Amino acid sequence: MEDTPEKLGACSGRTAGGPASAFCSSSPANRRALRWLRRRLDLVYDVLTRVIGLIPDKLAGCAATMGAVRERLDSDSALMALRGLVAGQLRTLPAPLGFQPHGIGVRSRKSAFQQRAGPDPPPLGA
Repeated sequence: MEDTPEKLGACSGRTAGGPASAFCSSSPANRRALRWLRRRLDLVYDVLTRVIGLIPDKLAGCAATMGAVRERLDSDSALMALRGLVAGQLRTLPAPLGFQPHGIGVRSRKSAFQQRAGPDPPPLGA
């Protein structure tokens, strides 16, 4: 699971070459799958950037990639190691590391259903 960002980074333009180059074709099904994977990759890079800022003593200067974080933490599972390090903030961190919805590309729904206030009705005696 954690190797997916590096393997599919070739198709998303984040890395050059790679084993996923055969998957990077122009068929509609592959384009949809790549779009879906790019959104997931963006979530991973976003949460890694946030966590690097939360624990600068361990991850200062570390690239926001799973491979770099695994190497820096000397762990086979970067997400599990990070969860242990930021256990107190898991309620506020977005998925895939924490428990909050990611919020990337999500519009506020509150304003979509709010109606404008119209004019006051005429007085009863008019």
